[in-house]
Amino acid sequence: MAWKIGDTIHDCKGGTATVFCDVPCDLYGGQPVNRVPDMCFKSNIYVGVSKMTQRVVSYFLSLVMWIAVLGFTGCSQEDPFPPGDKGAVYDLTRSVSDAAGRPRFADLFAEGAVPDKTQEEKMNLLVCIPEGDIQFESDTVKFEVTVEDMKANATVMTWSARKVGETWKLTDVPLPP
Repeated sequence: MAWKIGDTIHDCKGGTATVFCDVPCDLYGGQPVNRVPDMCFKSNIYVGVSKMTQRVVSYFLSLVMWIAVLGFTGCSQEDPFPPGDKGAVYDLTRSVSDAAGRPRFADLFAEGAVPDKTQEEKMNLLVCIPEGDIQFESDTVKFEVTVEDMKANATVMTWSARKVGETWKLTDVPLPP
């Protein structure tokens, strides 16, 4: 028995598949089969499986994929930067090492508080992470920052910032020796 494109094939378990290729598929001599050649069917995963089961499996796999995507993109986690002033200070602290060596570096600091070139170069090699809860006292704040170098040596330092207009600026950023 030679199957043609568009033929519906039934296997011995009651499943069906549709032929979609020109390859002769008469390998089983018309006998009921558990599995027919994969190259002859639209779906080699679902040969012998009902359409309802195919849909359920497809929906389940889609759901698993979306859960994984959302998990990896961080949608299931809290925003690491709180809103308002606290978020502004967190963002300011984390951007110091990225801005070091660039013109915008000086914009992160209050007037007269910009570090010298040596300290700026050192900051370029550090990761600065704000720690704990930031306690605000009007327009100034002192907070702890974990400063980590490229060798994963971490030191907790106390930094300070001041609100200038609507923008927070760093005023004191001591670094580990």
